[in-house]
Amino acid sequence: MEYQDDDGELTEGSIIDGEGIIGTELTYLANGTRPGISFSISKLARYTSCPDKTHWGALDRVLRYLKGTVSLAFHYGRFSAILEGYSDASWIAKNSRSNGCSGYVFTLGGGAVSWKSAKQTLITWSTFKAELCALDTTGTEAE
Repeated sequence: MEYQDDDGELTEGSIIDGEGIIGTELTYLANGTRPGISFSISKLARYTSCPDKTHWGALDRVLRYLKGTVSLAFHYGRFSAILEGYSDASWIAKNSRSNGCSGYVFTLGGGAVSWKSAKQTLITWSTFKAELCALDTTGTEAE
């Protein structure tokens, strides 16, 4: 499958299955080795059935970012093997029909070993409750 035309530009016609690229290859990278693209991939995944030029441009930027940062890797130092977990959440007060977003990351020896960012499954009515939901998800993952 070819992703670029002769000029190196990503074009609609050059992607046979944009949905498949986001749903398989890029999601695998985001979940397994490249957490830095998780947010972009989660946003792009919402528009796979009917993308427009804006979405194709965003996909192009993600692919260029990956190409330009291919040498990046996880590095685990000589820190003690202590498992640490961190969580955070956002709460949207202006639109009461919006779900917040929560995420967590676990590190071992200073390197990330597990992470996730997702919309919360319920609508919370305060920052405190959104943070509690994130903490609950983090605790479940820690088990």
